[in-house]
Amino acid sequence: MRTTVSLESAAPIVRRRLLRWYDRHRRELPWRGTPPDPYATLVSEFMLQQTQVKTVLPYFERFMRRFPTLRSLASASIDDILPFWAGLGYYRRCHHLHAAACAIVDRHRGRIPKDVEALRALPGVGAYTAGAIASIAFNIAVPAVDGNVCRVLSRLRGDDPKSAGSRPQNETLAARLVAPRRPGDFNQALMELGALICTPRSPDCSRCPLRALCPSRDRTAALPARRKAPLPKSPRTLHVVALAILRKEQTFLVRRPDRGLWAGLYMWPTAECLPHADRDTAALDLCRRLLPRAAAYPHHVGNVRHVLTHRTVRFDVYVVCVNIGARPTVTGRWRPLTSSGTDPPLSTAQRKLEAYLVSHASA
Repeated sequence: MRTTVSLESAAPIVRRRLLRWYDRHRRELPWRGTPPDPYATLVSEFMLQQTQVKTVLPYFERFMRRFPTLRSLASASIDDILPFWAGLGYYRRCHHLHAAACAIVDRHRGRIPKDVEALRALPGVGAYTAGAIASIAFNIAVPAVDGNVCRVLSRLRGDDPKSAGSRPQNETLAARLVAPRRPGDFNQALMELGALICTPRSPDCSRCPLRALCPSRDRTAALPARRKAPLPKSPRTLHVVALAILRKEQTFLVRRPDRGLWAGLYMWPTAECLPHADRDTAALDLCRRLLPRAAAYPHHVGNVRHVLTHRTVRFDVYVVCVNIGARPTVTGRWRPLTSSGTDPPLSTAQRKLEAYLVSHASA
């Protein structure tokens, strides 16, 4: 027979067992220094937003080699920073990280604040990120509830993580459980438990240090039922005409807006189309806007499909060749088509488009 234990009354046991497990099994990650480096913690928390640890690792190490201090990051331009983020996705995070670094220099004399409210006032810092930085970097006893933590605490309460009202209950519980002496390690232990043991599907309850306290052990499929979720929708497809303006061995790139897809990165000029719109007409209109004096017509060379988290982008690739004196009507930069450099900063989609064009030309 299962017994329900009040987690608040069992808080000392939860802390002791979880921290003992964490000390033995935690992953060695480059941002987990002893003592913790507040700047490394800041960078890692921005990178880890909606992104798995294994994906972040190579980006973090390369980023820190190029920008080893907060002041080096704040003094750089966003165009200098974006190449070291390119491929990690969610580029708005990079803009927020840079803005946060600048704000810390301006408002806090270059020292990352310890206070949670001061952290939350920084660009791109929400409740979770503020709690993570404060607890990990400064040993402040505040909770940090991300998706992994929410799942662990929901199961410890015998609830479905996706049930209505689950998150606020988990945030309240996390605040009561957080270890006063090792809050950063405790918060990371909960995250680690959710990432390694208490996974969304097929949790390994036999290895869980909190197994004896968990009413959901070995029966996560039997948790309180919720309405059957609708079948997942197919990712929305975005139809885009991409125009490669070629001048000898160079191609013309424009900078993306600071918001939206591939924010602040460079790409070929594009135009979004309706699914059934005539692509040739859209490409010609785009070409005429950019090169009103050019007599050349763009020709279609193929399609490139690029999959993002919540959408698929289907590029219809068009090429137009111009003479050496051609000047597009928008501000942009000419770049060697086969360059592997990081200047200007390119999106992963743009590199895929260029690779396709190069292979098409050599075929």
